[in-house]
Amino acid sequence: MEHQFALLNGDKIEIIKKLHFKEYSELLGAMNTLSKILSQSQLFVMIMMNHHEYNKFLEECLKDFVKNGSKSASKMDRIVIETNRLALNLLTSIRSFLHHTETRLNREFGNDSKQLKQFKASCSREYENHFSYRFLNGLRNYAQHCGLPIGSVGLTYELVDENTNSVTYSIRAHISRDQLLESFDWKKLRKEIQDQPNEIDVTTHINSTVYSLKRIMIDLLAEDNDIARRSALKIKKLMEIKPEIAGTPCIVTTKDSQMSVQGVPAYLLDAVLDGFNSSTDRKQHD
Repeated sequence: MEHQFALLNGDKIEIIKKLHFKEYSELLGAMNTLSKILSQSQLFVMIMMNHHEYNKFLEECLKDFVKNGSKSASKMDRIVIETNRLALNLLTSIRSFLHHTETRLNREFGNDSKQLKQFKASCSREYENHFSYRFLNGLRNYAQHCGLPIGSVGLTYELVDENTNSVTYSIRAHISRDQLLESFDWKKLRKEIQDQPNEIDVTTHINSTVYSLKRIMIDLLAEDNDIARRSALKIKKLMEIKPEIAGTPCIVTTKDSQMSVQGVPAYLLDAVLDGFNSSTDRKQHD
């Protein structure tokens, strides 16, 4: 049996180095560590993708508004429907991430484990310190039982220079405060909802909540961060033997003319080594 480190690019395999058994065992352990992190992070990555898609759609709508002016009623209806679809996708992925993570930690480490307690403490910290997190938690329940999370999408502008009459435009997705209060039991959040403006800017609360979820994810990975970074650096070091070759790092094993390949996505190495830009996020949004 022979083990080699290689880079996979499409259907082409570039062999980088033949591995002795000790090297193979260490590299396999590093890849297994990162694969576990990838498995744990997939729902979080879905949140990031849904958040990006939501904001990108609104940005495209803004450009269209500014370029072509007001829209017909039917066009606006389609915009609101699409914004609701994207918002529901995001709310659902947030719920899945939180629930699945709690279940996984409970099964893997136990109900009284420090891992589960730390995760619950992180969630409680964001809930207690950030209205947006509390509001989106309630809005998710509202959307599940009562109505859609977005009621209207509109363009606003602000005069920035009276001499040139130049303005800046922004687009907002809103939900009616009174509609929320009339059709749903907000329990302890009711007073806070009452204190909100008539039209609540859902996008602002979505963006704030995503930063809360990033902080929760950073806490979740913190305990394994040193092991993960060492694993990522071990693979990066092998990739640097031939830096001119790009591809997915993998172990190629051959035995009796049979070949198997095991690898991890290259982007995951960068994500681990960058630490999800954790220090920047904490400074700007704590």
